[in-house]
Amino acid sequence: MFRKLLPRKSVFFTYMEQSAAKAVEIAEAFRELVRAPREAPARVEGIRDLEHTADEHLHHILQELQRSFITPLDRNEISTICRRLDDIIDLVEGAAQRMLHYELLESPPPLERLVEILLELVKIVQQAIGHLSDLKHADELRMLLVKIHTLENQADGILRPAIGNLFRIHVDARDIIKWKEVYEHLEQATDRCEDVADQIDNILLEYA
Repeated sequence: MFRKLLPRKSVFFTYMEQSAAKAVEIAEAFRELVRAPREAPARVEGIRDLEHTADEHLHHILQELQRSFITPLDRNEISTICRRLDDIIDLVEGAAQRMLHYELLESPPPLERLVEILLELVKIVQQAIGHLSDLKHADELRMLLVKIHTLENQADGILRPAIGNLFRIHVDARDIIKWKEVYEHLEQATDRCEDVADQIDNILLEYA
């Protein structure tokens, strides 16, 4: 009932869309790092700056949630979506830092495929969040959520054999550990995309 009394475009929908846009931006920056890992110092610095900006944005959102008397969705729903998006950003930044400090100068094909899926995932998450301000087209939104789950499964299908191959390709255990950490950060980032989809699905059950 309260939601019908709110402006059509609450500022919190804009905040969530901005958080999603930042996740897309950092995924795109990481893809460029994977394409040119020997340029890691400059590219990781840019990724780190994006992560810091995203942290400030999340802090601002949480402050606004505390100050606002009425919100378009449950405060916890807004907070959870924004926190999971921030997790994606943190995990991508963590993967980038590892590529830099572990001096990983070549990107294996599974990594390139995984990054492309992650980028597609965050773009669809961005689209889904953009639909939250108007749930008249709930079926369209549900289709986006299905795509997110499908892509997350594809990411798992790439990750498992990629980690298995590390033990066949590398003799030095240190190399296995380095790459395993990068892959696992990206896997967790795809999981967080699915977490956002689950939260949106809960919102659909409640409001649509």
